[in-house]
Amino acid sequence: MKILFFLRWAGVRYGGGETHVIELASRMANRGHEVHVLTRDGKRVNEFGSKIKVWCVSKNWKESDHSYVASDIRLYLHTTFFLIKSFLMMLSLKKRGINYDIISVHHVTESFLMRLIRKFFRWSYIFFLDGYTDLEAREAKYADLQLAISQTIINKCNANYGYKPLLGLVGTDVTQFTAKGQRLSFESGQKVVFTVSRLATQKNLHIYIEAAKLVCKKDPNFLFLIGGEGPDKNRLIRLIAEYNLQNKVILVGGISQEKLPVYYRSADMFVTTEFPPDETLITVIEALSSGVPVIGTSPTGRFEVIGESGAIVPFDRPDLLANKILEVSNNPKLRRKMITQGLERAKLYDWNRLIKIYEKACNKVIKSKS
Repeated sequence: MKILFFLRWAGVRYGGGETHVIELASRMANRGHEVHVLTRDGKRVNEFGSKIKVWCVSKNWKESDHSYVASDIRLYLHTTFFLIKSFLMMLSLKKRGINYDIISVHHVTESFLMRLIRKFFRWSYIFFLDGYTDLEAREAKYADLQLAISQTIINKCNANYGYKPLLGLVGTDVTQFTAKGQRLSFESGQKVVFTVSRLATQKNLHIYIEAAKLVCKKDPNFLFLIGGEGPDKNRLIRLIAEYNLQNKVILVGGISQEKLPVYYRSADMFVTTEFPPDETLITVIEALSSGVPVIGTSPTGRFEVIGESGAIVPFDRPDLLANKILEVSNNPKLRRKMITQGLERAKLYDWNRLIKIYEKACNKVIKSKS
């Protein structure tokens, strides 16, 4: 098949959704399909490799590499320019005789344009729900087929909008994210806690930092690492300084996909404070596959991707998160149990199995249109 992955930020950011698209595209190309990507020009474009044709639209004047809040007029301005440029790019491709069997979209912005493209170009598209918002779930109904990264999202779509996406879990490369391999060097006796995400308000990293403050008061041998970049970086720097944690909480910046496994396996545990918790977070899967105990926060007591393989504490309770971090660190038996169960659970998310599900979904749409 000839497939186009259409995601604005795939060539720019190091977030979970962008990594998901890069993995899907690369693995579809490795399975012999002709794969193209349409994205905004950025620092991550070269990660797609030689097998994939990348079409880039230019960055707007003074456009950030991160999203703006909904109340910021720049959000709508830059989004509109991206859609116009993308439409013109697709029109150019069509005039050159380049057509696609299927388009894969992963965000509501691209889906808006695909409804128009499908009408005029007769290109079918699928909507892969990498997360859940009411806007995305409502918009996804118009796609030729929907997939979702968790059963929780499927249930929400069914309850709120009357359709059931196919389950398409996010995968991990179990040969790359493994407990064996290179590790970072730290001071003797230092206990390392790691998290990685886009530095944005909705990632709730203030809870991670507040928990770090409480942990370090009881045990000064801890070091907390935060990987990623984002618009909330300056606020987090100020919070770290306010708590006098400059030597205890380190912002390590964006981490390349090649170096990310080293950070996971170098940590004594992985913590995520992302919300909502019932979605398949790539970082959690990568940590489980790397043989690292995982702790997550949840307002419901559930965390679908962690299941019974890790520890879950109430959301917005840094005190309880701190207690759990200390408990896992000081209980070797508990650590071994979490690592063993985590490695077993990670097998559910092996890309070698999951890419076949995605490929089958694409073929289903193509056959229905023939």
